[in-house]
Amino acid sequence: MLIGKNTLTPKNDYIFKRIFGYIGNEEITKALISSIVDNIHIQELTLDCKEILEQDLRDDKLGILDIRAIIDNSVQCNIEMQVVDNKDMINRLLFYWSRLYLRTIKKGEDYLETQRTIIILFADYELKELKEIHKYFSKWHIYEDEYKNTLLTSKFEIYIIELPKYKKYPTDSNLSKWVKFINNPKEVTMEDVK
Repeated sequence: MLIGKNTLTPKNDYIFKRIFGYIGNEEITKALISSIVDNIHIQELTLDCKEILEQDLRDDKLGILDIRAIIDNSVQCNIEMQVVDNKDMINRLLFYWSRLYLRTIKKGEDYLETQRTIIILFADYELKELKEIHKYFSKWHIYEDEYKNTLLTSKFEIYIIELPKYKKYPTDSNLSKWVKFINNPKEVTMEDVK
C-alpha cells in the first residue's frame, strides 16, 4: 500500500495497531511482548479494544492508548508507537502507567489485588532524557538509591525502544528482529521475525 512515494510502515499508527493490536493477531503481539519482557511467559493474551483511558472526573486528563493487552488475566500491558517527539513522552508514559494501574483494583478490593502493569514504547526518535544511555533498549523499574539491587515492586515496568539508536548499538536478539521489521518491513518481513 503506497501513499505518494512512501510505503506505509509499522511506524504508522494505523499500521502498527493493525499488526499488533488487531483481534486475531494475538500470537504476533505475544511474540513481540515476549521479545521485550524477559521475565514473562505468556499463556493467554487478550487484546482490549478500549483504547481510551476514561476520565474519573469531568476535568481529568483523557488518555488514548495505541494498544492495550491483558496477559494471563493478571498483567496490564500498553504498547505505544510514537513518531513525533512532543517533548513530553516520559510524563505521558507515567500517566498511561498510572491510569492502567489504577484500573486494576476496584472499590472494596485489597491493594494486594493490583496487577503488574507494563508500558512499552517504540520511539522513532531519541529521547533527550536517555541521551547518556548507549543502547537502543532500556528497562525501567523502581529501585532504592543506595541498594540498587532492591526492587520496590515488580508491578511497575516501562520498556523504551529508541528505533534510531538501533543502528548505533545493534544487538542480535529476538527484539532486534522486531526492530528491524518495524524500521524496514521491506528488508525484514514478518516471516523473518516469527
